[in-house]
Order: sequence, then C-alpha cells, then structure tokens
Amino acid sequence: MQQSTAQPKIVNASRLQNRAFWDKFIEQEKFDHPDQTPPRHGGNNFVRLDLPGSVQGLVAYREQPWTAGCFVKFLCAAGREALQALIEDQAALEGEVGQPIRFEINEGLDADRVAGQLGVQFEAQGDGAARDAEQLAWLLRTCNALVNALRLRLGGKGS
Repeated sequence: MQQSTAQPKIVNASRLQNRAFWDKFIEQEKFDHPDQTPPRHGGNNFVRLDLPGSVQGLVAYREQPWTAGCFVKFLCAAGREALQALIEDQAALEGEVGQPIRFEINEGLDADRVAGQLGVQFEAQGDGAARDAEQLAWLLRTCNALVNALRLRLGGKGS
C-alpha cells in the first residue's frame, strides 16, 4: 500500500518541477521575429509555439533525465511541399539554427494528414540544476533560431 501513495507524490513533484522549468522558459524567451506569439504550456513537459503555414506548430520538450528537443509536424499535402522545400534547404537551415536537423517523411496510413516532421535534439551533460540550466539555455537559443528560420520559409506574406 505504501508504494501506491508514494508514487502519486513523486509524479506530482515531477510535474511541479516541469511546470516551474517551462514557466521560466516562457518568462525568459524573447523572440527576434516581431510576429511570433509567446509560447504556451502544452502537457506535462512541453510548450507550444505558433508558426504559419501547414504545420501543427513548434513543440519544445524535455525527456528526463538529459534530453531536450524541438519538433514541427507538417500537415497534409501543403505541409509535405513545405517539408520537401526545407529538406532541399537543409544545409542553410542548419547553418541558421546552429544544430543538425532530422527530417522524417511519413509514408504511413495517416500520411495524408501528417506529412512528416522536422526535429532537433540536445543532450545535457550536467545533473540537477546544472542540467536544467543547460537545457534552458539551449531551448531559448534554439527556439528563437528555429522561429526565425522557419517563419522566413513558411510564413508567406507578412511574416
């Protein structure tokens, strides 16, 4: 019985720590792009950022203990075209973002709905507060760079 009461307390503490981390991210993130809206909380350990075009937006996340990352899902045929254009521009995109970028093209059953995704990942080296600081700095820098690079390519008119 004691394990069943301890587990929810651990999960609750983890959720509170995750929320505090993302609150700090939301507070500190300052985008260079004037049209970028602030990030907003998603689920337990991620935030969402709006982007133009046939995408689901940018998701910044953490996976314990050390991994942080970002991904963008591309939707329908228009998203597939945008994704293909980004793949063709991968070297320039990686230069602007300062990170290797992974592309996945969805050939599965839901390929008409979700065409694929772009992603970047980071592995922190520290533990505890040092790890959180590494992840926060990387996420702040990488999200701003991704927003700038992707809005330029996805935004069309006025973005």
